Amino acid sequence: MPAEGLAWLELEDGAKMPLSGDEQTNKVLKDRRLNGWDFEVYGNRQQDGSFVILPIHQAALFTYRDGKQLRLTYYCDVCAIRTYSPGICACCRDETRLDPVDPKTITRSVNGPTL
Repeated sequence: MPAEGLAWLELEDGAKMPLSGDEQTNKVLKDRRLNGWDFEVYGNRQQDGSFVILPIHQAALFTYRDGKQLRLTYYCDVCAIRTYSPGICACCRDETRLDPVDPKTITRSVNGPTL
């Protein structure tokens, strides 16, 4: 994540490919708390040279800590509600905190992706 501007994917040749996604994914890409973090993203390269990340419900945004893959999530400590993009809690209206977690600890829906 860059300190300013758009998030990008650095290719092996050093070229930078702009990242984008659905509304919720774009909120994550603009979260200043993630400035300077490295990510693993899943999605599709576009003909215009950009990279579109899969929709937020398909578990396509990860980071690493101590060599362990973590899914980017946000959590409300008051209401114990986990979301996948930053913002205010739907219940108490407090700001959610960034909370990267082991993807295996997140309950998946029946139709959700396999991690």
